[in-house]
This record gives sequence, structure tokens and C-alpha cells, in this order.
Amino acid sequence: MKPKTEKKIIQVLSGVLFFMILCLGLFLDLHRDQVYAAVYSARLIKRPEPFTEMYFNNYTAFPKQSVSGMRFSYSFTIHNMEVATSAYQYSTYFEYPNGFKVGMGEGTITLHSLEYYVATTTYTFKNSNLHGKVVVDLLGRDQHIDFLLPDVNQ
Repeated sequence: MKPKTEKKIIQVLSGVLFFMILCLGLFLDLHRDQVYAAVYSARLIKRPEPFTEMYFNNYTAFPKQSVSGMRFSYSFTIHNMEVATSAYQYSTYFEYPNGFKVGMGEGTITLHSLEYYVATTTYTFKNSNLHGKVVVDLLGRDQHIDFLLPDVNQ
């Protein structure tokens, strides 16, 4: 082959290759969701680890001990990091050391991915000097948070 012909063939092939790469990029961009689904199902990309954050807000304001007739409020946050819409059923209660529980409140909330919900519970102590813990339990998820009364860290 003549050098000019070889050069012409290389230019044409380079142009065709460039055009094919451009078309492939456009196709992948237009069908991004389907491509990600296929890549995820083939386990070629690491999936994000789904979890739920749950924590008390303003925990420094929690009571240090219980006083009969004392009313207190506390709030907690449920933050959906499940990468999907999830329904959360929660229960709040006071649990004595012997396992006996006194209900304080409950609720159900549905959260989209990355959405959060702040719940507030108000409760009036019936007795003074209670020993136990205030618990927020995500039912069916084996997840809870709690704080102790009296506060032994004071």
C-alpha cells in the first residue's frame, strides 16, 4: 500500500472510532437508569449500605432524675438512609430495671430516601426518683436508643 492510502485509512478508521465512542456515550447517557440497574444486578458496582439513623435531639436538656408531676419533652430524629422509601413504626416507653414498660407514645411515619422526621414526645412522671431508662424503639428493625434515669454521669 502507498503511504498516502495508509494515512487515509487511518484517518477514516479514527473518525469511525471517534463517532462510535460518541454514540456509545450518548446511548449510555440516555439510558443511564437501565445501565445502572444492569451494572448493579451484575454486582459490578458496590451498592450503598442501607441504614437508618436515629438519635436524640438536645440530649443535654434531658432530666437528671424524675420528680412526681414533672412534665418533660424530648425529641428524636429518624433519618432514612435506606436508599429507598421506608415505613417506620416507633414506640417510646419508660423501662424499669425489672423489664416492666410504661408506654409514652408511638407513631408511624413513611420517609423517602434521605428524608428525616423529628418526633416530639411529652410525658409527665407519676413518681419521683424512678430508676430505669426512656427508650425509643423502631419496631421490627431491632434498633433503639435510650437514656438512663437517674443520670449516673452527672
